[in-house]
Amino acid sequence: MKYFIGFIFLIGVLFSSCNKKGGDSPFFFEKIKGVYIKSETGWIVDSLGVPDSYGTDNSFTLKVLGNPVDDTLRFQASEPSAEELYYTLRLEVAGFDNMPYSLPSYIGTGVIPVENVHLSAGSVKWFGSGGSNNIESVKVYVGDLPRGFYKLYIEMKDGRKFWENVWIYRPE
Repeated sequence: MKYFIGFIFLIGVLFSSCNKKGGDSPFFFEKIKGVYIKSETGWIVDSLGVPDSYGTDNSFTLKVLGNPVDDTLRFQASEPSAEELYYTLRLEVAGFDNMPYSLPSYIGTGVIPVENVHLSAGSVKWFGSGGSNNIESVKVYVGDLPRGFYKLYIEMKDGRKFWENVWIYRPE
């Protein structure tokens, strides 16, 4: 009984340490509700599920250029009112809450392939920190990551946080 109470206490501590905003939870992926299907220029063409991105405020914009992504994740960060952008970037594994069963017909046929369920819930790609002009276009190779859903996070030097849901999809 003494060990059972200790075990329950440990489980309580672990669950209370899960940070749902930052995706740093030790056991569970942060769940997303959907992704925007985007053109190569970043225009929203459609959506899969109900996207829950936060990519803009009054002065800053984070835009994924082309979604779903094949082997290269392209995105643009801009803040026209700033002289320079100082940020930290990371890409994390995400689960899909109530994922649709099949691919959108204009993408393909069959079940949506999700292969990243065995990755850890922490950052799978770390882009580091940087400072640049007030607009920056970035290309990152993600061909080594399995197909599935991810969250691209950017944290500004002043503490503001933005994210966009990314779908890595490669046809069979």
